[in-house]
Amino acid sequence: MRNALLSSLIGVSVLVVAGCGHSLMRGSVVMKVDAQAAHVCLGNKEVKVGDKVGLYKNECDATTDGPRGGQRKSCRKVRLGIGTVSETLNEHYSVIRVEPGVTFDEGTTVEKL
Repeated sequence: MRNALLSSLIGVSVLVVAGCGHSLMRGSVVMKVDAQAAHVCLGNKEVKVGDKVGLYKNECDATTDGPRGGQRKSCRKVRLGIGTVSETLNEHYSVIRVEPGVTFDEGTTVEKL
């Protein structure tokens, strides 16, 4: 009885962790194919072939402020360029192609325009 309960608990835990993992990647480059193409975490219910997407990075600077002189980060979203959805792979992933000259890496934020 104890083993069955433990197995059930482990099974539920694995499902919860797996389900949360994908939601944390939403709207990001998950695999850079080459300098102009990438797999992104936007599925066929979010984008379609031909949709435009913006690629962004976060630039953060540490600033000193406050009466105690503590540090606080100040961040801003900077657009790197624009891409186009060239293929939807499934409910989780699509392929984008970026305009020439747009540089990006795995982890770059992607948003439908």
